[in-house]
Amino acid sequence: MQSTVSLLIIAFLLVGCGPIPELEERVEYWTLETSEFLRGTVTIDDMHPWLRERGVIYTFDDDDIVDGSWTVALEKLYPNTFRCEWVDIVLVVEFDDLGRVQSSFIDLNHACLW
Repeated sequence: MQSTVSLLIIAFLLVGCGPIPELEERVEYWTLETSEFLRGTVTIDDMHPWLRERGVIYTFDDDDIVDGSWTVALEKLYPNTFRCEWVDIVLVVEFDDLGRVQSSFIDLNHACLW
């Protein structure tokens, strides 16, 4: 009986600790979207309509740019796994003194066990 319970616990943990395909797909989507959009010269003013067109809900104030860097949550996922409650896919953007995008990357904020 004890070994059966142990096997069930291990099976439960393995199922909960597998990859999160939805997360991988969404990170790939946002990576492609941002890289295409940010190819040319883009300013903060260009980013607002682009984000709204993609359904990103956010608030913005010029004070949100700290030391030339701005982070905006693009999407929140709620994976149905034991190890992860939620994941935010975020875009981190670095601006120059004229408000032009110098660099960017996709990052994750999460409440996960990884």
